Amino acid sequence: MEDYCFGPFRIDGVQNQLFNDGRPVKIEYKTFKLLKVIAAAAVTDESVTMSEISKAVWGNSKPADPAHSINVLASKLRKALGEPWAKYLEIDCNRGCRLTCQVAAEHGQAPAISTQGDAEAAENTYYRYRAVQVPVIDSLDFIQALADRYHCAPLRMGDKLYPVSVIWRNDNRIVKPDSILGSFDNTRPKELGGLATLNASEYEAARRFIKSEYTKGPIKHEGRDYRMTSIEVDGDSLKVNGAYGLYYDHVLTQYGIEWELKKALQQNTNFHDVFQTPGILPLRESIERNRNPLLDGAGRCAALSVCTLIVFKHPEDNSFSCLLQRRSTKVGISAGMLHIIPSGIFEAANPETRWSIETTVWRELLEELYDEEEQQGTGFPAYEYHIPSKRPINLLLEMIKEGSAEFTVTGIFCDLLQLRPEISTLLYVKDDRFAKAREISVNWEYERWTWETEAVGSTRIPWDDVDTVIDKAEPGHGLCPGGAAGLSLGRDWLWRRYSI
Repeated sequence: MEDYCFGPFRIDGVQNQLFNDGRPVKIEYKTFKLLKVIAAAAVTDESVTMSEISKAVWGNSKPADPAHSINVLASKLRKALGEPWAKYLEIDCNRGCRLTCQVAAEHGQAPAISTQGDAEAAENTYYRYRAVQVPVIDSLDFIQALADRYHCAPLRMGDKLYPVSVIWRNDNRIVKPDSILGSFDNTRPKELGGLATLNASEYEAARRFIKSEYTKGPIKHEGRDYRMTSIEVDGDSLKVNGAYGLYYDHVLTQYGIEWELKKALQQNTNFHDVFQTPGILPLRESIERNRNPLLDGAGRCAALSVCTLIVFKHPEDNSFSCLLQRRSTKVGISAGMLHIIPSGIFEAANPETRWSIETTVWRELLEELYDEEEQQGTGFPAYEYHIPSKRPINLLLEMIKEGSAEFTVTGIFCDLLQLRPEISTLLYVKDDRFAKAREISVNWEYERWTWETEAVGSTRIPWDDVDTVIDKAEPGHGLCPGGAAGLSLGRDWLWRRYSI
């Protein structure tokens, strides 16, 4: 019997004791048995039938009126829990008994129940450090030391350094995005069995915990995400090889790398000690072992992302604009920071979706820029044919064909905080039909506020004002590493090809 947590309560299955904020709660043994059986089911938000409860509490010695006896115990249990927690216990003579904490959590009313093992495993994945602000991460000395760890150069824009490194860049050629894709393992993705720092049971518990946390918000499903297996760079040529992965494995093996770094820096502000002392960064160390993690995705579920800098002619003054916006606090990484739109994990809608950067960009553009329903997880069989029929994707494809728009890979980079590779693309639109085609309305991943009212962070930024926007952003709300790299690569490409 595992321990379970529910709000301030801990259910100790060894001592057969209920604790409230560490203090023992007086409760009869049969009432405690009722709590144990419904708590175990509540981890997956399930009900326990009356017969299951009767067997768990009384064994083969069933009471004459099980429904009445269970109701009596439930009444005692509500009294032991007290308000507001008692209201999350439901009794239904037809359906059984359940704790509705999972449902309540989705409405911000109560935390979901979890096993104590889940909570401990979550600590190992450093989940609670996801939103922690650690100022030293933004310092020039720290960023340079992080880049030195991987024998690479950090990105510099003006007087700022960003914890991201460019692996390969395209100066001014048109490189069709799908042309850089190499081999792909399309076998059915499987959940990882464990990491070097987490055994299989700990990993399963941590994954379950993180899934329960994320599904409280907008992410309700787990689809097939692409992961990087290796990146091959040979002079001017580039190949990105990949395989299927799963979202919550990405969270554990990618975001956890950044979260454990935040925890270490919170506990020890001397980052040289953090980097030089073995065992302080176990997730990072296991991924680095005998390989270059910027190019080799072995030993983890290395999420593969795509970002697109859109630079387009605006009809109001015939000048060029780009799309920058502040990330929502609902997202897992870079919350509150500026990013180019669209940007997201490279993912498939279903097994029939072909290995395609281009399809991913068009899907992300529809979801993030026009707030269309998310396409991931859909069973629509002709996904790559359905997306191009949507407006303005059909218009953009027409413009690319006629030469009034260009779509190219500008480079590939790696976020050094997460060790996540990202493909940088540019959509350069030379006339104003794109701007006229459809009104922009960003989705839940971005904050809805404007340049005119707050001076920083509107969706449409005049191209000549980009540096002003970046400079005016408050600490912690500037460009996120991926946004900085995508913007830098796109600007360099446009300057070298068109001097703009």
